Amino acid sequence: TTGDFNANQIAFSAGAIDSTFSTDTRTVVLSGGELSKIGAITSAAVGAVSANGWLFVGGSDGVVVLRSSTGTGWNATTGLLKGFSGFGSSLSFYKLGSYSFVRKIMVDGSNLYILTNEQLDRIALSTSALSGTLGAVTLAHKNSFPLTTSRVSFSDVIISNKLALLATSEGLFRVGNGNDITAAANEGAVGWTAVSL
Repeated sequence: TTGDFNANQIAFSAGAIDSTFSTDTRTVVLSGGELSKIGAITSAAVGAVSANGWLFVGGSDGVVVLRSSTGTGWNATTGLLKGFSGFGSSLSFYKLGSYSFVRKIMVDGSNLYILTNEQLDRIALSTSALSGTLGAVTLAHKNSFPLTTSRVSFSDVIISNKLALLATSEGLFRVGNGNDITAAANEGAVGWTAVSL
Protein backbone atom coordinates (compact mmCIF):
# COMPACT_ATOMS: atom_id res chain seq x y z
CA THR A 1 0.00 0.00 0.00
CA THR A 2 1.32 3.40 -0.95
CA GLY A 3 0.01 6.93 -0.84
CA ASP A 4 -1.90 8.80 1.83
CA PHE A 5 -2.05 6.77 5.05
CA ASN A 6 -4.30 9.33 6.76
CA ALA A 7 -7.07 8.59 4.32
CA ASN A 8 -9.25 5.59 5.18
CA GLN A 9 -7.71 5.34 8.64
CA ILE A 10 -9.53 3.84 11.61
CA ALA A 11 -8.42 4.54 15.19
CA PHE A 12 -9.24 2.79 18.45
CA SER A 13 -8.37 4.65 21.66
CA ALA A 14 -9.52 2.17 24.34
CA GLY A 15 -6.94 -0.55 23.63
CA ALA A 16 -9.52 -2.67 21.85
CA ILE A 17 -10.89 -3.30 18.37
CA ASP A 18 -14.60 -2.87 18.87
CA SER A 19 -15.95 -2.50 15.35
CA THR A 20 -15.46 -4.02 11.93
CA PHE A 21 -13.45 -2.41 9.16
CA SER A 22 -14.52 -1.23 5.76
CA THR A 23 -12.79 -2.92 2.84
CA ASP A 24 -10.93 0.30 2.01
CA THR A 25 -9.28 0.67 5.46
CA ARG A 26 -5.58 1.42 4.90
CA THR A 27 -4.32 2.17 8.43
CA VAL A 28 -5.31 0.94 11.88
CA VAL A 29 -4.21 2.93 14.95
CA LEU A 30 -4.45 1.32 18.40
CA SER A 31 -3.92 3.16 21.68
CA GLY A 32 -5.20 3.29 25.25
CA GLY A 33 -6.35 0.50 27.54
CA GLU A 34 -3.68 -1.93 28.71
CA LEU A 35 -1.40 -0.71 25.93
CA SER A 36 -1.10 2.65 27.66
CA LYS A 37 0.11 0.95 30.86
CA ILE A 38 3.33 -0.58 29.49
CA GLY A 39 5.28 2.67 29.27
CA ALA A 40 7.58 3.49 26.39
CA ILE A 41 7.24 0.83 23.69
CA THR A 42 10.53 -0.97 23.03
CA SER A 43 9.58 -4.00 20.95
CA ALA A 44 6.75 -5.68 19.05
CA ALA A 45 6.27 -9.00 17.29
CA VAL A 46 3.59 -10.97 15.49
CA GLY A 47 3.13 -14.67 16.19
CA ALA A 48 0.84 -17.31 14.73
CA VAL A 49 0.08 -20.90 15.68
CA SER A 50 -2.59 -23.02 14.02
CA ALA A 51 -5.55 -20.73 13.32
CA ASN A 52 -4.55 -17.88 15.65
CA GLY A 53 -2.43 -14.79 15.11
CA TRP A 54 -1.41 -12.39 17.89
CA LEU A 55 0.33 -9.03 18.21
CA PHE A 56 2.75 -8.72 21.16
CA VAL A 57 4.00 -5.35 22.39
CA GLY A 58 6.62 -4.78 25.08
CA GLY A 59 7.63 -1.67 26.95
CA SER A 60 9.41 -0.37 30.00
CA ASP A 61 6.52 -1.44 32.23
CA GLY A 62 5.33 -4.72 30.75
CA VAL A 63 4.10 -6.85 27.85
CA VAL A 64 0.63 -6.97 26.30
CA VAL A 65 -0.97 -9.20 23.68
CA LEU A 66 -3.83 -8.36 21.29
CA ARG A 67 -6.31 -11.22 21.73
CA SER A 68 -9.92 -12.10 22.50
CA SER A 69 -11.18 -12.77 26.02
CA THR A 70 -10.62 -16.53 25.47
CA GLY A 71 -7.04 -16.14 24.23
CA THR A 72 -7.71 -16.54 20.53
CA GLY A 73 -6.28 -14.05 18.07
CA TRP A 74 -7.20 -13.13 14.54
CA ASN A 75 -7.73 -15.82 11.91
CA ALA A 76 -4.18 -16.81 10.95
CA THR A 77 -5.42 -19.34 8.41
CA THR A 78 -6.59 -16.64 6.04
CA GLY A 79 -4.38 -13.92 7.54
CA LEU A 80 -5.10 -10.22 7.51
CA LEU A 81 -7.00 -9.59 4.32
CA LYS A 82 -7.55 -6.38 2.38
CA GLY A 83 -8.94 -3.73 4.70
CA PHE A 84 -7.68 -5.68 7.77
CA SER A 85 -10.89 -7.72 7.67
CA GLY A 86 -9.17 -10.65 9.37
CA PHE A 87 -8.92 -8.70 12.64
CA GLY A 88 -12.58 -9.14 13.53
CA SER A 89 -14.18 -6.91 16.16
CA SER A 90 -13.48 -8.46 19.55
CA LEU A 91 -9.75 -8.11 20.18
CA SER A 92 -8.24 -6.20 23.12
CA PHE A 93 -4.83 -5.75 24.66
CA TYR A 94 -4.25 -7.91 27.76
CA LYS A 95 -1.20 -7.83 30.02
CA LEU A 96 1.13 -10.85 30.06
CA GLY A 97 2.96 -11.68 33.28
CA SER A 98 4.79 -9.07 35.33
CA TYR A 99 7.66 -8.07 33.08
CA SER A 100 9.49 -4.75 33.15
CA PHE A 101 12.29 -3.12 31.19
CA VAL A 102 11.53 -5.24 28.12
CA ARG A 103 14.40 -5.16 25.63
CA LYS A 104 13.03 -7.44 22.92
CA ILE A 105 10.09 -9.65 22.02
CA MET A 106 10.39 -12.23 19.29
CA VAL A 107 8.55 -15.26 17.98
CA ASP A 108 10.36 -18.24 16.51
CA GLY A 109 8.14 -21.10 15.42
CA SER A 110 5.58 -21.75 18.13
CA ASN A 111 7.46 -19.97 20.94
CA LEU A 112 7.35 -16.41 22.23
CA TYR A 113 10.60 -15.09 23.72
CA ILE A 114 10.67 -12.11 26.09
CA LEU A 115 14.01 -10.51 26.92
CA THR A 116 14.26 -8.00 29.76
CA ASN A 117 17.40 -6.43 31.15
CA GLU A 118 17.47 -9.24 33.74
CA GLN A 119 16.04 -12.40 32.14
CA LEU A 120 15.08 -14.31 29.00
CA ASP A 121 11.82 -16.30 29.06
CA ARG A 122 10.24 -18.71 26.57
CA ILE A 123 6.46 -19.15 26.38
CA ALA A 124 4.83 -21.84 24.21
CA LEU A 125 2.16 -20.07 22.16
CA SER A 126 -1.37 -21.32 22.77
CA THR A 127 -4.75 -19.82 23.61
CA SER A 128 -4.60 -21.34 27.10
CA ALA A 129 -1.14 -19.89 27.84
CA LEU A 130 -2.13 -16.43 26.61
CA SER A 131 -5.38 -16.35 28.60
CA GLY A 132 -4.30 -18.15 31.78
CA THR A 133 -1.06 -19.46 33.21
CA LEU A 134 1.81 -18.45 30.95
CA GLY A 135 3.99 -21.44 31.72
CA ALA A 136 7.10 -19.33 31.11
CA VAL A 137 10.47 -21.08 31.16
CA THR A 138 13.36 -18.88 32.27
CA LEU A 139 16.32 -19.56 29.97
CA ALA A 140 18.67 -16.92 31.38
CA HIS A 141 18.65 -14.84 34.55
CA LYS A 142 21.20 -12.29 35.69
CA ASN A 143 21.52 -13.89 39.15
CA SER A 144 22.56 -17.29 37.81
CA PHE A 145 24.14 -16.51 34.46
CA PRO A 146 27.65 -17.98 33.95
CA LEU A 147 30.75 -15.82 34.26
CA THR A 148 28.86 -12.80 35.51
CA THR A 149 28.80 -10.33 38.35
CA SER A 150 25.69 -8.94 40.00
CA ARG A 151 25.87 -5.97 37.64
CA VAL A 152 25.29 -7.98 34.44
CA SER A 153 22.46 -6.92 32.14
CA PHE A 154 21.02 -8.30 28.91
CA SER A 155 20.59 -6.12 25.85
CA ASP A 156 19.63 -8.21 22.80
CA VAL A 157 18.90 -11.74 21.62
CA ILE A 158 18.66 -13.51 18.27
CA ILE A 159 16.98 -16.92 18.07
CA SER A 160 16.94 -19.20 15.05
CA ASN A 161 15.82 -22.81 15.41
CA LYS A 162 18.05 -24.40 18.09
CA LEU A 163 20.51 -21.51 18.25
CA ALA A 164 20.35 -18.37 20.38
CA LEU A 165 22.86 -15.54 20.67
CA LEU A 166 22.52 -13.39 23.79
CA ALA A 167 24.23 -10.01 24.06
CA THR A 168 25.11 -9.05 27.63
CA SER A 169 27.13 -6.38 29.38
CA GLU A 170 29.82 -9.06 29.80
CA GLY A 171 29.98 -10.12 26.17
CA LEU A 172 28.22 -12.39 23.69
CA PHE A 173 26.94 -15.85 24.65
CA ARG A 174 25.54 -18.73 22.57
CA VAL A 175 23.65 -21.95 23.22
CA GLY A 176 26.03 -24.74 24.22
CA ASN A 177 27.05 -27.47 21.76
CA GLY A 178 24.25 -29.99 21.17
CA ASN A 179 21.67 -27.97 23.12
CA ASP A 180 18.36 -26.57 21.86
CA ILE A 181 16.91 -23.22 23.01
CA THR A 182 13.41 -24.30 21.89
CA ALA A 183 13.39 -27.38 24.15
CA ALA A 184 15.60 -26.44 27.10
CA ALA A 185 13.82 -26.97 30.42
CA ASN A 186 15.90 -24.37 32.26
CA GLU A 187 18.99 -22.19 32.07
CA GLY A 188 21.32 -25.10 32.80
CA ALA A 189 19.97 -27.06 29.85
CA VAL A 190 20.79 -24.17 27.52
CA GLY A 191 24.47 -24.36 28.47
CA TRP A 192 25.29 -20.72 27.76
CA THR A 193 28.80 -20.49 26.36
CA ALA A 194 30.88 -17.33 25.92
CA VAL A 195 31.77 -16.38 22.34
CA SER A 196 35.36 -15.17 22.09
CA LEU A 197 35.53 -11.83 20.33
